[in-house]
Amino acid sequence: MNNKRKTGKNQVVWPAVLLAGLMLFSGCSQQGGQEQLEQPESSIQETGGNVESSSRKEGAEAEKEVEQKRIETAPGQDTIIRTPAPVLSSTHWQDNRYAEDGTLLAEGSFQALEVSPEGYEAVAESIKEWFVGEEEEFLQSMNAQEELALEAYENLPSFFTYYTHREYSSTRADNSVISIARLYDGYYGGAHGIYGTTGTTFDAGTGEKLSFWDLTDNQEEFAGKTLDYCLKLVEEKYEKMLFADYEATIRAGWKEEPNWYLDGAGITIIFNPYEIGPYAMGEGKITLPYSEFSELLLPEYQWENQAGVAVLSEGVEAEVSLGQAAGQRESIQLFARPIDEENYGLRTYALELGEKTEMVAEMDRLVSAYLLQREDGRSFLLFYGDMASEDYVTYLYELTDGMIRKTDGGEIGAFIQEGSVTTQGLTLGIRVDALGTHTAYGDYRLTKEGNLEMEGEWYSIPESPLLTTVRELPVMVDGKEGVLPAGSRIQLTGTDGKGVLLYQKINSTEMGQIHFTRGENGESVYIDGIEEEAYFENLLYVG
Repeated sequence: MNNKRKTGKNQVVWPAVLLAGLMLFSGCSQQGGQEQLEQPESSIQETGGNVESSSRKEGAEAEKEVEQKRIETAPGQDTIIRTPAPVLSSTHWQDNRYAEDGTLLAEGSFQALEVSPEGYEAVAESIKEWFVGEEEEFLQSMNAQEELALEAYENLPSFFTYYTHREYSSTRADNSVISIARLYDGYYGGAHGIYGTTGTTFDAGTGEKLSFWDLTDNQEEFAGKTLDYCLKLVEEKYEKMLFADYEATIRAGWKEEPNWYLDGAGITIIFNPYEIGPYAMGEGKITLPYSEFSELLLPEYQWENQAGVAVLSEGVEAEVSLGQAAGQRESIQLFARPIDEENYGLRTYALELGEKTEMVAEMDRLVSAYLLQREDGRSFLLFYGDMASEDYVTYLYELTDGMIRKTDGGEIGAFIQEGSVTTQGLTLGIRVDALGTHTAYGDYRLTKEGNLEMEGEWYSIPESPLLTTVRELPVMVDGKEGVLPAGSRIQLTGTDGKGVLLYQKINSTEMGQIHFTRGENGESVYIDGIEEEAYFENLLYVG
């Protein structure tokens, strides 16, 4: 994997993990490019085969070919070697605006996604151009917010920093489509901020931006059945939380097209706060399953035997490929059992695969889950959750051949950096909470054997605060004990995730290690028996 940094005027790199913008109501980062996954050896003769598909936009048909290589492994058994999936990476940057006295008026952050162009040149260019417009819109919003914040700062008795965050994540990326959810989160004064999600989907072959109606060749029947299904689920899920005119609002939206994206289970329809219910109801999401509309959806837009990554929502049933044999699929669902009060309130999460059900994790809440269908035919479920107070754990289970197997290294005390997951690997973040730094990031690859392995020995710290020592600091340089004199300025660059931090001395080539321990409470940090605050000037945590 690669790291990518983008900076500019009034911009600093933002290393925090990202949780996808809503304008409906009017850095250093981890780049998720990975090394090419080593393919399993095979002595089987390959034969070519072509499957034709088409995408439709505004009545015009754009022909495309999706090639799938098929081989005979046994009499009557057809096996697919999938086309390599698109690889997405993310870039995060910060845009902060200040008053003349240094007060932070408005905080802004933006995350862009990129597609590795190899084999996906058309969609890579389309997404690149789309993000140019998204960035321009974000900067215009920040300019307006800066003016509003300055007026509030100069005229109101109390002032709270305004903010605008735009975070983009892929909800499905495979040989057929790349679907993106954009989360907008902003505060413009008042009692609370506002947030919401919008979806955008591109055809992975042609690069066309798809409308809701491009998913079918029978728009009239598709519109009627999806609307009826959506209304039914909305009423069942949200009941008394809905506004009295919610149905009219949804029907009006369907005349143009709903707010949607594709994921691992189907078409997810999004209703942002205040659309069909009050702010307290939050964001509404309804999934229209691929299986329910399989006769109306074009084959290329269903989650079939493509290689790729797709989001799986808690409690929503999806389908996953069970192996290389074409057509072998099974239903999958990740859901929480009732809260066990005797077990500190943790939820027990169960994974249901066909008729098999296994308990796979205990946690306070599930944060994100992904279905992975690799090029070699194997399938995995990757997910992470919060044990309590941001104590994150990531799990990896293999689902190939209908089994539920926790992989070697498939339980790691870390969180998934959103936007980094591919069929080849991902980026995980760990808690550091030492010497002014909260988080560090490490690149992991999904091996040929189906296990998670860290690339290298060190987690990187993309942007730590500058530290100034106020007394001699014990360090290790080239394996030898030494000290940094008072007045030294350093920046942390990495950690082993245990008790060692890497540092770089400012305006010097000197690099070394700082060894630390934690107190009995697990929070206090000591260096050579002395608390960390005693070594540094104004030790403030960031990230």
